[in-house]
Amino acid sequence: MILLILLALTTQSDVEAAHAADKTYATLLAEGWKVGETTIILPTPTLTDDQSSQIQRASLAKLAGSSRQLDELLRDSVTAPFILKLRDVPVESAIVRIADLGFAIHADFDSLKPEEVFRAKAGPPVEVGNMRFETQVLTKDELTALNFPADDPAWYVHSRNRMLDRILVESTDRVVATRSASSIVVSSRTDPRFDAEPKAPNHWKTLGKPAGPKEDGLPQTYVGSVGYVKVTKLEGPGGILWVEAHFAFVEPKAWFDGAAILRSKLSLVAQDQIRRLRRELLTAKAAKGH
Repeated sequence: MILLILLALTTQSDVEAAHAADKTYATLLAEGWKVGETTIILPTPTLTDDQSSQIQRASLAKLAGSSRQLDELLRDSVTAPFILKLRDVPVESAIVRIADLGFAIHADFDSLKPEEVFRAKAGPPVEVGNMRFETQVLTKDELTALNFPADDPAWYVHSRNRMLDRILVESTDRVVATRSASSIVVSSRTDPRFDAEPKAPNHWKTLGKPAGPKEDGLPQTYVGSVGYVKVTKLEGPGGILWVEAHFAFVEPKAWFDGAAILRSKLSLVAQDQIRRLRRELLTAKAAKGH
């Protein structure tokens, strides 16, 4: 289940120099993520910087299954397909759900500015598949009050998610973005320093239900998630960018007794978010008169 599908002579395990300053990204690729006694390994990126158009296409065609299927992936359409591979790793009292996602967008690479997303401080709530996702970027004042160094280049993003009206999960991730001439990497990792922070905790609890316990359960510490997204500019005409996301999150068995209920929703969530992104890019392009 590794999405690193490169020609043997182009396989590259080192982090590119432009992204090496992101310690989370470098650590994920070199050492993995420790959950209890288990180490979770995320795939290295399918594409690396400074590859030719031929090598990029050969790598993506192998990932897609054929050149024809790759052409479908690269279509300039809101409904163009995507690739999603899922796997599970059992750990003590939990399951680590791991996802590898790949899709194309048509956009001007230079216009993509992750920092503008985080300057917005909060994203609108997203509802899909009987779930609700909310995010809030902590302000510099909030971080200063928590004794975080003023020169920390990261953003701290607090998520508050309702899972199938049964579980409420909150976590605060440390997020870093780096950029090279042909790629952008955004990494994230739940920061354990927020485990007991009242305003932005890492915890989960069961939600009261009319047919069951009417009171919410007691909050439990949540280990959280890790992941990265890499956007790579494809060489040649067309303004096509390849987006790959590799992430893992802990699902305590107490949520759904180990059943793959939440996992079964991931494809729906991915489709919803990819189409939202593509629509936003089309709207932005229309506003610029292109």
